[in-house]
Amino acid sequence: MLFRQLKFLLFLLLFPFGKDIHAQSYSKLEKKMVRSIYKDSGIDVQRVPNLLLIYSHKGTEGQILLDFNKKDSITLDPDKLVALGDASQFLAAQSILQLIEENRLQLSTDVNHFLPQGYRNPTPITIESLLSHQSGFPKIPNNFGKYEKDKNDPYQFYTDTALLEFIHDYPLSQKKDTYRYSLVNYALLQYILKGFGQKPALHTKKANQGHKEGHPVTPQSYYQFASAKGLQMTPNALFDLLKKIKNQTRDYPTFPTKLDKKTYSSYGFHVLHQKRQEIGLLMGAVNGFTVIAAFDRKRDRIMVIVTDSQDYSGRLFHALSWFFR
Repeated sequence: MLFRQLKFLLFLLLFPFGKDIHAQSYSKLEKKMVRSIYKDSGIDVQRVPNLLLIYSHKGTEGQILLDFNKKDSITLDPDKLVALGDASQFLAAQSILQLIEENRLQLSTDVNHFLPQGYRNPTPITIESLLSHQSGFPKIPNNFGKYEKDKNDPYQFYTDTALLEFIHDYPLSQKKDTYRYSLVNYALLQYILKGFGQKPALHTKKANQGHKEGHPVTPQSYYQFASAKGLQMTPNALFDLLKKIKNQTRDYPTFPTKLDKKTYSSYGFHVLHQKRQEIGLLMGAVNGFTVIAAFDRKRDRIMVIVTDSQDYSGRLFHALSWFFR
């Protein structure tokens, strides 16, 4: 009798009444994840029709697909593209680090060497300062508003020339060497990558359809700011990448940020020090999607979470933070 009561209590925790939630049977580990999502994330099922979680826990791999509302026509596919948002910077950082691994770049290289004459900033700008958001550039170029014509595709008319003009004119000398989150850093890194023949691919075919506040969102193009905020990738491909980057993340330095005393900026992602553990964390929300990926340095635990909505990245991380304890 007691066993039946406990099973019924667990059912209530996993599937609260009053919400249209559809889910399959899960393993013991996955039930703990699902329970944590329901309990701690505060997800509004009207705004988040779907959630996909791909995980590896000390050699055990699997995925969880929660369809909160089967009245919609969307099911997240782990092999279809999603917009990465700010997590795009991680891919740009990996491409830059690959060039460093091949001795084609150095962290101390002055970026001005790759800029045309007449567009170079008087202050040296190192590759590392761009990677770690310590260059001194602001989040958005101050000449951005001159070119924005379509708020649904805000970077369409912002050209490389406009970016170079901003870089040339911006006073860096008294603002460098302190953490200042900036999309300009990664737009400039993309400019460098194009000079090495590495242009991040943007795709529009076979993509998951995102939602924002219950309404479908069409893909945006992002153009020159693709590496900063506008890349797309499949959840499975991102998961596989996290398993393969061990060498490139092994020696990452971390720089204190203003976000939190326990949060640090690294190359393309944040690093959290939690219960004596260092966690690499990617977070992005754009174009109707939230993408969050996390791993520890030993790769004992890796997870990728995709939701069919925006701005749930922080809450989802806290809901699943037990995974790294």
